[in-house]
Parts: sequence; C-alpha cells; structure tokens
Amino acid sequence: MASAAVVVTGILSAQLATNDPEARKELLQRAQQLVADNGLLIPTIELSQAIGAGPGVHDLEFEASARLQFFDTWVG
Repeated sequence: MASAAVVVTGILSAQLATNDPEARKELLQRAQQLVADNGLLIPTIELSQAIGAGPGVHDLEFEASARLQFFDTWVG
C-alpha cells in the first residue's frame, strides 16, 4: 500500500484537476483527514531577514521569493 503522503499527493492532484466544487471539497476533506490521522506535515517557510542599505545604493530589488536580487544593484 502507498504511504499516506503519496496518497495525499494524489488526492491533492485530483482536486486540482476537477472543476466541480463539491468534488474538490470532498477530496480536500479526505486529504485533511489523512494529514491529521497520520501526523503528516505540510511545510511552510517564512523567510525573514534584516536589510540595511545606505542612500548610495540603487536598484536593490526583491525577487518573487522575497530574497534580495542584486542583478541591477549599484553603488554611486
């Protein structure tokens, strides 16, 4: 038998593939129950960082994941 994590992954994939709200609700309830019954973790990550830049730093940007992007950064 497949592990609970593999089964949950399959259920989550199935709910993404359907447009029927009731079917999605039932699939998500099954996934939630499996997660709770098996003590599974769905990791979430919150990145935090302290940033300091002087007035001479230009074009310091964030990428989509909230990490700093230095591609166009310059000092002048």
